[in-house]
Amino acid sequence: MQSITGWSRREFLARAAAAGVVAVPTGAALAGCATSGGAGSKKVASGTKSTANPLGVNESASLDAYIFNGGYGHAYADADLKLYEKAYPKATKDSKVETGQQLGKALQPRFVGKNPPDIIDNSGDGNLDVANLIHNNQIADLSPLFDAPSIDDPKTKVKDTLLPRTVDLGSFSGKPYILNYIYNVQGIWHSDSLFKKNGWEEPKTWADMMTLSAEIKKSSGKTGLYPWAFQGKFPAYILAPILSSAAKLGGVDVLKNIDNLESDAWTSDAVVTAGDAYSQLVSKGYVLPGTQGLTHTQSQTYWARGKAAFIPCGSWLRNEIFAVTPKGFDMVVAPTPSLSKSDKLPYTAVQALAGEGFIVPADAKNPTGGMEFMRIMLGKAASTQFSKLTNSLTVLKGYANSSELTDSSLTSANAVNVAAGANTLYWNFGLWYAEAEKAVENATGQLMNGKMSAKAWAAACQKAADQAKSDSSLAHPHRA
Repeated sequence: MQSITGWSRREFLARAAAAGVVAVPTGAALAGCATSGGAGSKKVASGTKSTANPLGVNESASLDAYIFNGGYGHAYADADLKLYEKAYPKATKDSKVETGQQLGKALQPRFVGKNPPDIIDNSGDGNLDVANLIHNNQIADLSPLFDAPSIDDPKTKVKDTLLPRTVDLGSFSGKPYILNYIYNVQGIWHSDSLFKKNGWEEPKTWADMMTLSAEIKKSSGKTGLYPWAFQGKFPAYILAPILSSAAKLGGVDVLKNIDNLESDAWTSDAVVTAGDAYSQLVSKGYVLPGTQGLTHTQSQTYWARGKAAFIPCGSWLRNEIFAVTPKGFDMVVAPTPSLSKSDKLPYTAVQALAGEGFIVPADAKNPTGGMEFMRIMLGKAASTQFSKLTNSLTVLKGYANSSELTDSSLTSANAVNVAAGANTLYWNFGLWYAEAEKAVENATGQLMNGKMSAKAWAAACQKAADQAKSDSSLAHPHRA
């Protein structure tokens, strides 16, 4: 599926987020992109640094951008190029935004020939192996960008204008190589207009969720509306709220223990309780019949067409099903309900993560121009334009309160993120242990098929974690 992939969706869900401490692979597996060949493009000379040009961009050099043509499209990049050309009018000749999919196939020859683009949106199922490229010194260190003054305030560094963990998430071995530009909020979605019509309130406790679900189910024969749908063929979607709820119940150590492969991480009371809670949606008949066999787009389409009240997803949802969403649907996101009155984290705690990684190749003809393009992207004008075009947030702090941004999906995601404050949740398990993650997702599918109890599910997940722990070929990083 090519709509919104890469770190923005796949890593957010299937890999369940990252803190940024990523081990770069070594060895023969990395040889593919290391092959040299071709004379390459001669780098342009640096420009003169000034207050208006802090990175020292060559004002006469053209800019070559390559953008993944997925769910976010490329209109925002076209608009950003106009901002770049306004700042550097002599650079308009030959400056361009190219687009495509399967970036690995499209761009690897250019890396081999040492003539890659100046900036790349490295997303999609066939994206570039960025760890490989970093290992072979083919990606530029973005420290100059993050240490530069922001486009809006010369007294504030770019890195200080960004949401938490943005820089860390794109760092390898302590150096930043990736700008993760889009900020996704993961929660439970509903139609605000539907809820207002029926006088329903957003459930903030699991008891309230079950009460409302029972009410909706009771009328489903007449209305055709069921309480829940989820992306049955991709269990990572429902795993996300399960683990978020577990973390709220037991505290952040629940997620740290999972990441650190502790012997009782998955079988802890908090994780089992959360798994049992969500499995009751199935056992009580609160799930749209056939949900377990649906893809993400199928389940989301049914939800948008009034067949289910709730669905778990990230804030890319609006753009992903824009074409099938009725006018006036007014989708909004909310955190997962609190499982008990004694949860260690507040209801407002939510899973949130920066994604959609942009890189500057080290062998680019105009790498400083690529970083300047990023600096422009991280300004209020570019971020506002991006959100107007995609109904998604960028990693820039504060701008989303603009009166120009009114879509309910965007404003609700922003409100949820602001309310969470420091209580944003993430886990690294799937990123660090891909094979174990597959086993966990398979077990989660069984749990939500009604074929496995919460205890059996937790035991299966723990078994996968224990196998990863005993595998000496894995790096076993530690989360503090």
